[in-house]
Amino acid sequence: NLNAMPSAPKEYVVDFPRLDGGLNNRERDYRLRADESPDMKNLWWQDGALCCRDGQVRIGQAQGTGYSAYERLFHEHGFFHIGDKLCCARMSEADAVETLQMQELLGGVAENRGTWFRCGEKLYYKNRGGYYCIESDGNGGFKAGNVPVYTPIVRFNADPMTGEGEVYEGENRLSGQKTVRYTPVGGVTEYRLPESDIDSVDKVLVAGAVLAQETDYTADMAAGTVTFVNEPAETDTVEITYTKQNDAMYRSVMDCPHAAVYGSDQNVCVVVGGSVAQPSAYFWSGSHAAMDPGYFPVQQCNLAGDAQDAITGFGKQQNMLVIFKERSVGRSSMSAKTVNGRTMPVMEYATINAQIGCDLPGTIELVENNLVFANTRYGVCVVRDSSSAKENNIVPISRKVDNSLLKLLREADYVASMDDGTRYWLCANGEVYAWDYSLSDTNDPAWFYFDGIDAAAFLASDAQNVFHLGKDG
Repeated sequence: NLNAMPSAPKEYVVDFPRLDGGLNNRERDYRLRADESPDMKNLWWQDGALCCRDGQVRIGQAQGTGYSAYERLFHEHGFFHIGDKLCCARMSEADAVETLQMQELLGGVAENRGTWFRCGEKLYYKNRGGYYCIESDGNGGFKAGNVPVYTPIVRFNADPMTGEGEVYEGENRLSGQKTVRYTPVGGVTEYRLPESDIDSVDKVLVAGAVLAQETDYTADMAAGTVTFVNEPAETDTVEITYTKQNDAMYRSVMDCPHAAVYGSDQNVCVVVGGSVAQPSAYFWSGSHAAMDPGYFPVQQCNLAGDAQDAITGFGKQQNMLVIFKERSVGRSSMSAKTVNGRTMPVMEYATINAQIGCDLPGTIELVENNLVFANTRYGVCVVRDSSSAKENNIVPISRKVDNSLLKLLREADYVASMDDGTRYWLCANGEVYAWDYSLSDTNDPAWFYFDGIDAAAFLASDAQNVFHLGKDG
C-alpha cells in the first residue's frame, strides 16, 4: 500500500551569507542570529571569510619573569622589562625576525609591572620604586639609567641672616636637593638656610665660582648655616645647594606605577598616580621654569575623588586626561593659575562615572578615539564621552561573552591588552577575547576567542606584525 509508505525525510537549509558576528555565549542557541556562534575558538573574520587566526613562532628564549613591553618600536628596537632588567632587541621590518638578540640595558630594576611612555626623544619606564630613562647614544645603541632629577631654586633674593626670600620654585618630590640664591649683605659671613638639620651642603657658588668646603667655607648641618672665610661682596651672587631628604614626599611619586604624558606644545608634563600611601592622588611634572620629566614640584598634586579608590591607569580622550580608578572614572585637563605673580600648571578633577571603574591595570587602549578598558564586574567597557558626568558615558560592550569572560578575568593573575589597528585584544591566563571593531561597533560588537597566547604584554611593529612577551620572559 503506497499510502502507508513513510514520507521522505525533510531537508532544512540554513544560509550563512556572512559568519562575522562572532561568539555569543549569552543567548540560547535558538535565539542566535545566523552570523553568530555559541562556540568558536581560534577563528576570526579575515579577508571576507571565517578562517583560522594567525599562528605563533617563538623567537626568543626564557629570560625571567616578563613584566611589560613598550607597545611600539623605538629606533627599530623593542623594549622590555624582564626580571630585574630593562632589555632591548632589534626588531626592524628590514630584518627577518626569527631570533631575538636580547641586550641588557639596566639591572637592579624593581620587579613589578610598570608603564612605558615616550616624552620628546626619550623613552621612559615608571614602576613602583623605579623611574628610568632610555635614549639613543648616537651610535646605534642606547643608554639607560635613572631619570635625571631637576634641582629647583626654592628661594630667590634671600636674606643671608634669615634664609627667607622670594619663593621661586617648589621643592622636587624626586629629590631633597634644592638651591637658595642670596643677595649678599655687607659684613655678613654666616649665611642661614631656610631649614636646619640638613643632610649635606652639596655646592656653594660665589660670583659663579665653585668654593671648596673647609677651605673657603664651613657648614653646620644641625644649625643649617654656611660660614664663609671671606665675606662675599655685595655685588656677588651667592648660591648654596643643599640636601634635606623627605622620604614620604619622595615615595609619593616613586611608588606610583601608572604614568602618562599629557599636554600640548611646550607645556607637556608627566602625570603619575597610584602610590601606596596616597592611592587616589596624582602628581604632575614641570613648572613655569622647567617642563622637566625629572621635576615634580611639591605643590603640583591633586586627589581624584574618594581617597581609598585607587588610581589604576590613565588615558587621553577629547583633549582630556582620563583618570581610571578601581571603582570610578574621572577626568582632568590642564589650565593655569597665577601664584606669586607666576603662572603655574593646574589639573583639577571631575567625575565621569561614579559606578564603573577599571580594576584591571594594563587593559586601557584608545580605540578609534574612544578609550576601552576592562573590569571584573562589567567586563569590557568603552568611554563614549569624557566631557561631562553622566552614567551612560561608560557602557559595557562584552555582554555577549561575559558568561565566560568574567570568570576568566576574576581568576586571572595577569591581564594584558592591545589594539592592533582592527581589534581590541584582551588577554588573561593565556586566553584572548578580541573585539573586531572593523566589523562592528560598540552597539553590536563582534567578539572572537583565541587560546594558547600566554602574553604578559604586546608589541606591534610598524608593519602591524604583533609580538608578545611571555610571562616567562
